[in-house]
Amino acid sequence: MSNSELNNTLYKLSSLSKCAKENKTFQFESLAHHLNVEFLKDCYNNLARNKAVGIDKVSWQDYNSNLDENLRS
Repeated sequence: MSNSELNNTLYKLSSLSKCAKENKTFQFESLAHHLNVEFLKDCYNNLARNKAVGIDKVSWQDYNSNLDENLRS
């Protein structure tokens, strides 16, 4: 992911956060369209690899075995 794409996504997320803090009654319909596979992959690659599995019992290594498909789904 290029720096400009990452900055754009982070800007959008920051704006959404600001909106939520300023208007406590606002209800978001969907936020998924603000995230893309490249952003999620960057997040995944920055996760600590030696932590315990999550509630879904999937480890970092297991998720990586089919990473692109997992991120798309």
